[in-house]
Amino acid sequence: MYLKVLFLSFFVLLAGCAGQMKKIPASAEISAFHLKEVTVNLTFNGNEIPGDTTFASQEEFAKNFEDDLVKYLKEQNIYSASSREDVAELYITLDYTRNYTHNGKALIQPYVSHNVKVYSGDSELLSFGVSNYTTKYDYFTQFAVVTQRLAYEWDQEDEPKEIDLISKTIINNLKERMDK
Repeated sequence: MYLKVLFLSFFVLLAGCAGQMKKIPASAEISAFHLKEVTVNLTFNGNEIPGDTTFASQEEFAKNFEDDLVKYLKEQNIYSASSREDVAELYITLDYTRNYTHNGKALIQPYVSHNVKVYSGDSELLSFGVSNYTTKYDYFTQFAVVTQRLAYEWDQEDEPKEIDLISKTIINNLKERMDK
């Protein structure tokens, strides 16, 4: 009996994971995206050194994030600097907790959440997001990053790599939702 329940649970789990990803309706005929609003909420885990300006400020962090989003939109050939009829507007919110090591001089994995809303005029075409995740690199890079973090060597020079990875992930996910 136990085996049957376990077997049935496994198939229910697989069926739930196989659901369709929400996509931009084909009728919307969107060819590109304009970054209408990018909001970054940068918080800290409490181990930061008061008054230390070694790490990027809220403004610098937000600018790096927006620049990376534009870079990946351009790379995917879906960027528009202005709004048009065939261009959807993006509203992206990033919640990023910078996690310092106990001495406040290096970083451990950040806690990240993001939400993306896609509009055409006043109509919301799509909304998606992910809550409470950490950055994860490809296998060999991840090993190197973890090693650096354990040695307290992942610092202000490395944080832009986190921003870049998050931006790339968001835009790739957006592109997947646009393909018809």
